[in-house]
Amino acid sequence: MEARFIQISKLLIIVALVSILLPQESFAQPGKRICGRWAQTPGGYVGLLVEVENSSEFANLVCDKVRSFDPGVYMLRLQATDSTMKAINAYLYNLSWQHQSSTACENVGKMFRDSKHNSDDMCDYMDGYNVYAIVLNNGVTTYFKRESISSIDILSSLASSIGKFVTSEVSILAAYAKSTYSSVANDVVSGYNASVAALKAAYTAAIEAALRAAGNAFLSDAKTALNNLQSALTNLDSTGKDAITRIRRAIPSGQFSSQSAADMKTLASKLGMAAGKNIPKNVVNSSWGVPLGGGAGKLIFGVEGDVAFVMNVQANSDGKYSCGILTTAGGSLGLSAQAETNAEAGAGIIWQPGTITENQGWSVGFGVSGGVAQGFGAGLSWGVSQGMSGAANAIPGIEINATTNTGVDASFKAGYSKLIWQGSC
Repeated sequence: MEARFIQISKLLIIVALVSILLPQESFAQPGKRICGRWAQTPGGYVGLLVEVENSSEFANLVCDKVRSFDPGVYMLRLQATDSTMKAINAYLYNLSWQHQSSTACENVGKMFRDSKHNSDDMCDYMDGYNVYAIVLNNGVTTYFKRESISSIDILSSLASSIGKFVTSEVSILAAYAKSTYSSVANDVVSGYNASVAALKAAYTAAIEAALRAAGNAFLSDAKTALNNLQSALTNLDSTGKDAITRIRRAIPSGQFSSQSAADMKTLASKLGMAAGKNIPKNVVNSSWGVPLGGGAGKLIFGVEGDVAFVMNVQANSDGKYSCGILTTAGGSLGLSAQAETNAEAGAGIIWQPGTITENQGWSVGFGVSGGVAQGFGAGLSWGVSQGMSGAANAIPGIEINATTNTGVDASFKAGYSKLIWQGSC
């Protein structure tokens, strides 16, 4: 107890010294410096920067802290919550952010000049020891004064390191995905509503029972491959985690870039998809993908669902793979909104028999608690665009999540999928 008291006392003394030594007001004097992160955009530049005093013993500490933030996530959050930032409509996805060590204000300020801010000395427009988000877009610069250095730990908690997805980030990215995919939202929801009506008209308890029995049989028959796939997903190394994180962060942009293609191929190898060793029932004529997750479809389309980057398991004759962007509503990808919301930060994958173009239209599905491995839930779905008759004899698609104790909605549900873009990668 005494040792703990001494530790706390030392901490309070340090906090008191910081409060005394850190500038309490803005300054305008020689020796001002700038540090943080910045990136070039199609419309100009963006930066997450702080002004410090070169002589301050805390300058390096402050600069290191600001440079540790994930500026992409921070800027997306600002764009989602600030009306002025939203109106600027700067492109913020997949930027190459540069670490800026402490340097003269003019060295960075020259990138953010406009008719109003016509001095290279950007520190003239900033208060010291306050974090600023700065945007130059289409010739106009805007300074957003954000958190002061005294709340830096709160700001830091919002940051998300590569390879780790925080819960708040899912909702931020989903909000942007809603804007990106708004042009197809009506078609997706209309297809979903038609699927619900079709299921309601054709439903019988016998059909549901047959599909549930088929689902259990599939999970039993494909147990080894599914367990291996679950294990590979859960135990991804840092390269695999970085790849799946970049894919999820790219989905809201609606741009299946060369980086996304490379990341999908990396994941295919690490998950055993490329070698075919972890393919359920050894159905290599199949496709797989990475959904945004976190119940994103609820935010995007108003009903549960998701958006996923998908790719065929087998390469084409030219050695490349057919890839695409798949939008879904309802239970099409297995895990329900309830399941995903309970594991918002967890990464998941989907696998379906058939190519990406064949996995469109109506479907029915349900969740299975502990269906793949102990503590993990799974979602099963069958394509029924031509009617539900015979669906019980088909191999279902499946979604699994890397998060244990995932809540699963076991109810029998209709779904709808639509491929909105297809290319080669």
